[in-house]
Amino acid sequence: MEIKIDEGIPCPYSVRVDGLNYPFRDMRIGDSFLIPEETNPVNVRMAAFQFSRRGNLGWRFTVRKTKQGYRCWRMNNKGFAGIGK
Repeated sequence: MEIKIDEGIPCPYSVRVDGLNYPFRDMRIGDSFLIPEETNPVNVRMAAFQFSRRGNLGWRFTVRKTKQGYRCWRMNNKGFAGIGK
């Protein structure tokens, strides 16, 4: 089987851009945001993990259910939001 190599075909941009659908980059320890109802909280948790890992930041996030819905918090390295800023 022979595979033809093409030249000059632009690569499309990726739909996923390092968690930029969420405000991870702008968050300080103790900050949180309400996850939209139509969004699966597991997807936000994974996006936060990948954002921190890809940027080699060592930031920690957690997603918890509240009365208003699911929220995502930025936490300190010990895992407690708002402590040790």
